[in-house]
Amino acid sequence: MPQKIITGFVRLFCFWILLFECERITFLLYNHDKIHTAGWGEIFSSFFHALPLDISTACYLMAVPVFISVGSFFSARLCIFIQRQFFTTYAVFIILVFSIITSSELGIYDEWGIKLHYKALLYIRHPSEIFQTAGWGLTCRLLLIFLLQSALMILIFLRWFREAKSNIPPVKKSTGILFASSIVLLSPGILLLGMRGGVKPIAINQSASYYSRNNTLNNAAVNSGWNLVHSITQNHYHLGSNPYLFCPHEEAEKQVSLLYACNTDTVSLSILTNPRPNVVLFILESWSADLVKSLGGFDSITPFFDSLAQEGILFDSIYASGDRSEQGNVAVLSGYPAQPATSIIIQPGKFSRLPCLAQSLGKEGYNTSYYFGGQLSYGNIKAYLVYNRFDRIIEEDDVESVPHGKLGIHDEFMLRKQLRDLRTEKEPFFSTLFTLSTHPPWDIPQRFVFNWGGSENGIINTAHYSDACFSRYFAEAKKEKWFDNTLFVFIADHGRNTPRNHNFYSPDYRKIPLLLYGNVIKKEFRGMKSRRIGSQVDLAATLLRQMKIDAGDFKWSKDLLNPACPGFAYYAFIDGLGWVRPGEYFVYENNLGRFYEEKFLTGQSKDQLVKEWRSYLQVLYTQYLGY
Repeated sequence: MPQKIITGFVRLFCFWILLFECERITFLLYNHDKIHTAGWGEIFSSFFHALPLDISTACYLMAVPVFISVGSFFSARLCIFIQRQFFTTYAVFIILVFSIITSSELGIYDEWGIKLHYKALLYIRHPSEIFQTAGWGLTCRLLLIFLLQSALMILIFLRWFREAKSNIPPVKKSTGILFASSIVLLSPGILLLGMRGGVKPIAINQSASYYSRNNTLNNAAVNSGWNLVHSITQNHYHLGSNPYLFCPHEEAEKQVSLLYACNTDTVSLSILTNPRPNVVLFILESWSADLVKSLGGFDSITPFFDSLAQEGILFDSIYASGDRSEQGNVAVLSGYPAQPATSIIIQPGKFSRLPCLAQSLGKEGYNTSYYFGGQLSYGNIKAYLVYNRFDRIIEEDDVESVPHGKLGIHDEFMLRKQLRDLRTEKEPFFSTLFTLSTHPPWDIPQRFVFNWGGSENGIINTAHYSDACFSRYFAEAKKEKWFDNTLFVFIADHGRNTPRNHNFYSPDYRKIPLLLYGNVIKKEFRGMKSRRIGSQVDLAATLLRQMKIDAGDFKWSKDLLNPACPGFAYYAFIDGLGWVRPGEYFVYENNLGRFYEEKFLTGQSKDQLVKEWRSYLQVLYTQYLGY
């Protein structure tokens, strides 16, 4: 009997996988016009890349029948009822739910180009509008797909489980107790591993299924049920409503437009000898300004970076938009501010609406690449990169025969890998490298140099190590023929705590380095230090305008090299934000309605700054919800 029940569980699990594949085939056939340029191998790869999320979804669906079945092991009659009634009812219900998801997704894909997500649920409140918009032809077509898929999968289920419904032998009490105990002990762990995608530190997300430059194939590989539930859980606090409404929207938009009123290139400094150089972007993991002497930080931690600052353009008043790496990547590459309580990058339906430097430069003939020594599934970064058409994406699993630490490949080896690849890269190129070693558990292939800093001794020593890695990198890069025509950009993904122990909400905690360096910078600007206040989101407009490329899509980014552009910075934390202006700032917690820290020049300036942040956050979040 135990063997028969286990066989039933395995069959049910396999049936869920079959259901998902049936949905996937339907999606691909319906959208065949969007994938006709892809080869058959790339198309069929969607089924392979879909397996991690399919398995995760199947494990979630298995939880209910597994634990309900535990109680049936003590009674043959109850066991028969579970096998003959509950499994069938449960399976039919799930089939109908997934068939509804599939048919609904097909209906919105042409219009939105994204999978079914939480925003579509808002339209259920107005079914008449749905039918009027879709038209009878589309409605009937989708209804037919729903009926055919449901009927087919229900028939397959009934035939597949016919044998399991008959000749169920009685269960001995001792066997039932022993077997039930085993199931209770083992099932949670097995199902949990399946749900989160294995034992890796990073739980599974959509990145596991992204593999193609054709985004329709990526969408086909992402499990529709998993994606919808994920979208709902990420937005359940504000399904369609903006928690940051402070004034009429027209008034808020007008205030935001004033913040960017001087955001033109008419008076921008022209710092480049060549407007179309190669660009190498280094996103520095956890590099706080406290680590850099030339930014008022500790001495001797990053001496090589300080030496580059003497020859480049250093911005000393830049703040991280968020406090997570995925938020930092979006802020840098898409010029999009971090949001309180959530992150746009973990929602493909939303991040697909953002601009990206890789796409902007790719249209101008740049070859694009991204390097990271760890797992890009972290924060769903890989899905974001694949969608934005980076030509080459290199992560931990793509680099062999180099030493690996606990978190991934040490910085020196990833820098060496990038430099080796750039030797054969066709110019112009845009290559991004996201460092790793300055992330806990402070795992570097050498002994620590400094023995001070208390609990923050790790960040001090790993930053010193990364700085030395850059020193070796540039010693080799200067020998390359492309070096003189390359702009190097250094910017951190976010700040972190240092021996100075700034408050987590404080602007000092969020202050990070931004450095432009290279022989492509005009000599008169080398060694310049800019005190203009800005954040990571401003890099996109600053860079593109120097390259004479339209930056209009990067609406939240301002040109830091435009002297007429207002200086300000916004950063987010859970349900709160910081706002920095020249000579004044504040940190506000919206839920509690209080200022954590504040410095205002006058009472009148306080009223103005409060008006600015309320307008900024209101417009930003309204846009976020609209994506």
